[in-house]
Formats: sequence, C-alpha cells, structure tokens
Amino acid sequence: MEAPAPVPGADKGITVFIDNFDSFTYNVVQYFQQLGANVRVFRNDAVTIEELDALAPARLVVSPGPGAPADAGISMDAIRHFAGKIPVLGVCLGHQAIVEVFGGRVVGAGEIMHGKQSHIHHADEGVFEGLPSPLMACRYHSLAADPATLPSCLRVTCFSVRGQAESPPVEAAGDPACMTRLPADAPKDVPAPTRHDDDVIQGVRHEELSVEGVQFHPESIATQGGHAMFAAFLRRTSGKWES
Repeated sequence: MEAPAPVPGADKGITVFIDNFDSFTYNVVQYFQQLGANVRVFRNDAVTIEELDALAPARLVVSPGPGAPADAGISMDAIRHFAGKIPVLGVCLGHQAIVEVFGGRVVGAGEIMHGKQSHIHHADEGVFEGLPSPLMACRYHSLAADPATLPSCLRVTCFSVRGQAESPPVEAAGDPACMTRLPADAPKDVPAPTRHDDDVIQGVRHEELSVEGVQFHPESIATQGGHAMFAAFLRRTSGKWES
C-alpha cells in the first residue's frame, strides 16, 4: 500500500489520543502519524482534564475499546471539556461516548458485528466528504447508538442496513480473512436505501460543534477510505463547523 501524503498543518499542535485499552489503538495512531499528526497517547485512567488542558491540544481523538462509554475512563469528560474548543473525533467506543455525552443512549446492536464488513451509506459530509457511497467498512461492535434517543443536536452521517454484512467474522482487522472484499473490489452498483429507524447508525456529527464519531473502524485494512477520513479530520482547525 502506498504511503498517504501528509496533511499540511497536521503537525502543528498536539493531537491528544485517549486510549481505551483497545488492541487497535496503535493501528489508529499509526494512520494519524502517517498523515503527519503529532500524536500524544494517554490511557483513559492515567491522565486528568487539567493535564490535557495544559497541553493546549489542537485536536482530540477518542479510541475504540471494550465495554460501554461509562467504562471508558476520562473519555466522556474529555469530550465534554473540549467539544466546541477543538475538533473531536470518536472511533467505535469513542463514537458511542459522543452519543451519550450529548444525551443519546447506547444499546445492544441486536447483531454482533466483530470483524464483519458492511456497506456504509453516507451523506458525503464530514469525514466522508468526497468518498463513494456506499463504501465498505469493517465493524467490531455489539453496542450501537439508539436512534430513538438520538438528540436533535446530533445528525446521522452514515448507517448500515441491518443484516447487510459482506463477510464472516475474523479475529483482527489485519487478518487476511477480513480481506475477502478489499476496498478496490467494493461494489459500485449497490443502491443507497433511505435510512429507517431499524438500520444501524454508523456515524454522527454535532450540528454546530466540530464533533464527529464513526462506529466502524477506519483503520482496518478492510475499510475503504480510512486514511481519507482521518485526513479530513486533521484538516479541521476550529471547534465549530466552518462554513
């Protein structure tokens, strides 16, 4: 795979990365570093808001991890503190933490999706701008945002159609078994259905603040456009959406 081009300005300021004790943490970190980000990693139980604030970070990324948002240490407090001040991105558990911070609920997904690929239908905004829809993404989750409780300040940016998985479960994102359908082979003729409440929310963004989350794993080799998603995030400089 050809190395991605660094994002201009990505190395200006610190990208604080909250590690929720996940085996994929350094896969995500590596993607950001390949894009030129100056990443500082902190375990979710080993840093305070005051210590993070003293760094004057340029961005906040909240990692995947086991359990529910309530189990994610400082993650939710960090999102509350930095939302509106700097760009914030949550991945998997980090996405779920964003949902709960702003008043939504995270519930059982109904179908356990560990190492399965799905078509992700999106609205060509936020981290998805310029990417094809649908795109293929690798999912590792058994919890999901509850659409019935999603607050009006959060907009659904992408979703997967319930039951529309493309591959059997695998052990890790880098496992060859998760490459049964590589990004280059993603189908081009899958219709984009209208979202229904029984579809699974795969991404949200705040209506005003530069806060966005994705449920799937962009850093997986089986996800299409992962570097492009993270690059789009790194290009942001404001805590609010820029018109």
